[in-house]
Amino acid sequence: MDFFSYYKRISTQQLPKLNLLYGFERYLLDNSVKYIETNYLNPTYKDMNLSIMEGNLNVDELSALISALPFFDNARLIIIRNAQCFKQEVDKKLFDLLADIPDGVYLLFIEKEVDKRKKLFKTIDKAGCVVNFEKLSQKEFQKWTGKKFKEHQGAIDSHTLNYFIEMVNYLNPESSRNLYEVEQYINALSNLKEPITQKLVDQYVEIPIENNIFKMMDALSSNKMKEVLFIFNHLVENGEAEIKIFFMMSSQFRNIYKCKQLMAAGHSSASIASKLGIHPYVAKKASHFAGQFSNETLTKIMSILEKMDRDLKSSGVRSQLIIEKGILEIYMAKKNSELHR
Repeated sequence: MDFFSYYKRISTQQLPKLNLLYGFERYLLDNSVKYIETNYLNPTYKDMNLSIMEGNLNVDELSALISALPFFDNARLIIIRNAQCFKQEVDKKLFDLLADIPDGVYLLFIEKEVDKRKKLFKTIDKAGCVVNFEKLSQKEFQKWTGKKFKEHQGAIDSHTLNYFIEMVNYLNPESSRNLYEVEQYINALSNLKEPITQKLVDQYVEIPIENNIFKMMDALSSNKMKEVLFIFNHLVENGEAEIKIFFMMSSQFRNIYKCKQLMAAGHSSASIASKLGIHPYVAKKASHFAGQFSNETLTKIMSILEKMDRDLKSSGVRSQLIIEKGILEIYMAKKNSELHR
């Protein structure tokens, strides 16, 4: 089950007795747990009706908690965190216990990772509810981000909001950035009590290397050579390895080259993402850049990148100089192509 469907079940008092919550996006998970506590437990007696177990599961202790009646309330909530019982064999008594949970008692297993092949996972999936808290989709993230700026009273227009969404790099499938981190940036920008601009976003948001690579590609496609070299040298000065920058730039051009061929054959960015095995966000970016380069130019660029790769491995020349020279050659290849159109 997805987060939004689960949230609706909680709000309509349809929470199953047996729940397993796991996944990357802890912000959504933690807020779901808080929402359950708010909707199912009387705050006056919450301390008496909320039990939290941490670490390896003690089945006898859990049995005692389940058998205890709610204290002056209609519900008891038992939260079991990081029990490690979804990656290994568990006491058979646990299954008998879970099959006979009294009315008014709700169990929440909370894990970082699970093995879907295990019997306990299948049992909860069949008898209760399993929720994987994944990253928000692009549409969901845009809606969530706009809502959070309003909550924090941040003055931001739609254009800058879209820039913030791109720079924060949450949607990149390879990014480890989560909603907790994104909200911290939103809070910091909103606390400035002034209209939020792209310049302020650049100052306050720690822009990941992936986004800087996208900015480099954008500058290259627009023939902004000084900006390309500025971004590259900024990354190097801030400790990024030259070989990593080259690898990511090379990977982007390979995606662009492949996208160009598939677009010519009539494929959409969604279809391209599936065929290339890349995230739709990456495919959309690559498809955009593909429109800025001719087939001839991309073929020339692929040859330049191959030579850069050989030189980085064997020439003995400083990596930074090799990459700067290669960037200049890519720039010239695009410029020459445009001159001869």
